Amino acid sequence: MVLLEVFLCLAFIGVTGWLVLKKYNPSTILFVMGMLMLALATILGISDPTSGVETTGSKFMDLFKIVETRFGKSFVSFGLLIMTISGYVAVMNKMKATEAMVYIASKPLSIFKGNPYLAAIIVIPICTCLFLCINSASGLGLLLVATIYPILLNIGVSKPTALSVIIMSVIFDMGPASANTQLAAAQYGGNGTDYFIQYQIPMIIVAVICLMLTSYFSNRFLDKKDVKADKEIFDNATSGEKPSVPLWFAFFPIIPLVLLILLSPSVGLVDFQASTSMIMLICALFASIFLCIYKKSLKAGCDMMKSFWDGLGSSFGSVIVLTVAALIFADGLTSLNFIDLIVNGCNALNMGAVAVTIVFSLVVLFCSAMMGSGNAAFFAFGPMIPLIASKFGITDPAGIASMILPIQLLASMGRGVSPISAVVVAVGGSTNTNTMDMVKRTMIPILTTAVVMIIFNFIVNW
Repeated sequence: MVLLEVFLCLAFIGVTGWLVLKKYNPSTILFVMGMLMLALATILGISDPTSGVETTGSKFMDLFKIVETRFGKSFVSFGLLIMTISGYVAVMNKMKATEAMVYIASKPLSIFKGNPYLAAIIVIPICTCLFLCINSASGLGLLLVATIYPILLNIGVSKPTALSVIIMSVIFDMGPASANTQLAAAQYGGNGTDYFIQYQIPMIIVAVICLMLTSYFSNRFLDKKDVKADKEIFDNATSGEKPSVPLWFAFFPIIPLVLLILLSPSVGLVDFQASTSMIMLICALFASIFLCIYKKSLKAGCDMMKSFWDGLGSSFGSVIVLTVAALIFADGLTSLNFIDLIVNGCNALNMGAVAVTIVFSLVVLFCSAMMGSGNAAFFAFGPMIPLIASKFGITDPAGIASMILPIQLLASMGRGVSPISAVVVAVGGSTNTNTMDMVKRTMIPILTTAVVMIIFNFIVNW
């Protein structure tokens, strides 16, 4: 039976990865594969996945009861939170506040005209900070192509180097406005802001420094190699255009992040609690009222709130559905004793929780690269971490958080080495660049940084 379980788990993971790689809809594939695994576990008597739900009187219908339960729990726990975040992002895009913010961030680059490689790597920390407020990898990537990319070309940075640092600037899925952050925090009973401050920030600082150093030397080496091969990698471009809105609009995307940190229990400035959803709604209302006054038009304010409502709806059809589909996939693997197989295998090899975390981190990184989606990979495997931790006697929140941190971050980093990820495809398409050429530039820095992050995590957090 064990051999059958191993075969089924590997087969389903392999087929799922292959189908997503072939650009089949990830939500549908994860959902269907998850349901098939649940059905097989029931039919073959491997486990009873419906034991934790209220029975309908039919084993077949009980499988869909699992889906219904997952949708209900996901929406109540963090579904509304993700939707309000997406709504505020839509408001910022409608206001063109994100364009103003990126335009301002690009200005300091001109002082590094004498050292193009230094100018290139400075983009990484600047835009990593931007990603806290503009939480869309492909959206921010396209904004950077329109603004920072021309500036880099004009100061002597090669096209492949400029594109690689743009992609690497948006690979860290972090901050309270991130769906992956909220899901990770939920696994150990914390909140997204505290998880960001206590765990993500120290790790990201180390990761960004490593990414900058490795990118500096690898891009310089690869540029020299391309020049020797007579490849045309340098060009001039017109500087990114100034947005059509006042530059001080750049303040608006920062407001939720500032409020989330100032009102966090960890900071202790206030004696009341404000959830992320509440803050996003308040900020959206504030932006709409401001625009109403600024443009002296009630309609402008109403249209802005309409963008917020539209953002809520669009995220339900994408992020929330993907979340539930990935959870069903995780349930399916669990029903085939995937967790027990990993734990027992590690015990047989005398491997502890540290080794399991390393293995899971690398598996999630690989799946993310295959699927082209950090969300799909982490949503599928992230919820398993508390169960795995409990198998090794780890039940305290800090222990679970230290296990889930590298897995969560490596999941988002995987899209930087995926030729089919949305950000790589979007950046490549807008600059007429082959996606594989860009991935070749990001591969060494990202994989090196992944190893450093795993080591750092267990030195500091374990």
